[in-house]
Amino acid sequence: MPSNQKHLKLSKTRDSDSNKNIDKVASEEQFAASSQIDPESTTPCVYITHVDPHTTTEGLGSHVRGTIYPLLHLAHYLSIVPVWNVATSAGFWQSKRSANTEDYSLLDLAELFGIGETTASWDDKDRLLDVHTWVDPIIGNAYGKVESLSELLESYLHSIALHQKPRWIRVHGAFSYQNPTPMVYRHLQQAKSSWKDKRTNNDTNDSFKTDSSMSDPLRIGVHVRVPEDWCGNQWKEDNYVSHVIETLQSLQRSLPTGAWECVALNVVSEIALETSGQAAVLRQAFPQATFSLGNPIVNEIKHLALSDIFLPAASHLSALVGYFVSPQNSLILLPVRRNRCPYLEPHIALGAPVIVADGDNQSFVAALQILWRRKRNTPSRSRSHGTIGDCEEGEKTTSQ
Repeated sequence: MPSNQKHLKLSKTRDSDSNKNIDKVASEEQFAASSQIDPESTTPCVYITHVDPHTTTEGLGSHVRGTIYPLLHLAHYLSIVPVWNVATSAGFWQSKRSANTEDYSLLDLAELFGIGETTASWDDKDRLLDVHTWVDPIIGNAYGKVESLSELLESYLHSIALHQKPRWIRVHGAFSYQNPTPMVYRHLQQAKSSWKDKRTNNDTNDSFKTDSSMSDPLRIGVHVRVPEDWCGNQWKEDNYVSHVIETLQSLQRSLPTGAWECVALNVVSEIALETSGQAAVLRQAFPQATFSLGNPIVNEIKHLALSDIFLPAASHLSALVGYFVSPQNSLILLPVRRNRCPYLEPHIALGAPVIVADGDNQSFVAALQILWRRKRNTPSRSRSHGTIGDCEEGEKTTSQ
């Protein structure tokens, strides 16, 4: 059984004011102590995992749309505990690394996504329910759609007697790809908070290196994707390094006076950024930048997600990072010439802090001022609550 310290318990509660269902995420200890259930109850937890033995050459940001996101959605919908099964899933990306890509070793996905972890096959578990994502003779056919499978499982669990209810649910097969639902987005935000708390100021693995006198710099994380030769021209154009330079220059001009001198700028990319000569172009434009090329991917996701300002690439990995970025404390910037990035459209709908880095737009300038004031803990006459992307009264954000 997974350790109680690692997995999360999920519950649905009703908001008395808005009369809407709100999904809340808490540790098992917090959940058991809450008013939602009797803390003296001996009702055991129910665990769910996803088994897909296929390997992939896709990147992590793309493939989680058919693995982690559906698993989290099922767990939240059914109010049960999600578990990442290392025994059946750890081989997904083991062969992913090549000379020009990120390092896919040391994948601690359970810790990254805030879910339980097990190395057991579950074959010997009592009251185990095996279901299939496409065609299943017990619960019905979901055809790979996680929303349909959620409803089918819920209906089945309600139809059987208490003593027949499973304690272990194992989902087999592939899911249709999907972006995080609102409940999954909230889970990712909660997961980020847990590993953010573990991060210390003297972390020797911190990618943000800067002047030692800057105890709390303004952290700017940049993800640069270097498309392979076989990629389409549009994707290559969307990932031109010139977009990064223009965005950073606009940011430098738009930040409040003195803020740029407190910047710690880190660029995350593949080794190909160096071999292609693009890293040299960025160094010439921004000599203070540090570079993390081809490092373990989970560490880089965390560093980028914990940035005060995140500049994404046109990639699913940047999209994954964006779901972890805090709407209350950070900004996600889009280049002016690439102000409609399909990878980040779902984030805007979820309320993520996405804004176009247009120095002529007062919404962008106002958002930077709010971010800088909060970073420096100085009083503000403007609104001090809500998200960084919220602007002064009467202004409209460019991402809307």
